[in-house]
Amino acid sequence: MKRKFLIVAMGLSGVILMMSFTIQHQHFHSGLYGVLGSFLLVGAYLIAHLEEWRQGEQRVRHVTLTLALLCLVLVILNLFEQLL
Repeated sequence: MKRKFLIVAMGLSGVILMMSFTIQHQHFHSGLYGVLGSFLLVGAYLIAHLEEWRQGEQRVRHVTLTLALLCLVLVILNLFEQLL
């Protein structure tokens, strides 16, 4: 029961924090909250499917890696926005 609550809380917090990502005047904009939300969302998915991950199920690994790569793209875009 506690594990399910943790997963739901992490996923919901991740989605809410990811809403801080915006595109303003043709520039990507985010703060630390968007990046943290991305990591929370990936973490919630990984915790929810931890047994399948350990068993080496290909679908779960593919989805987890895809989510992690999308999170990485958001972090890179955020870094570019901070530099420019």
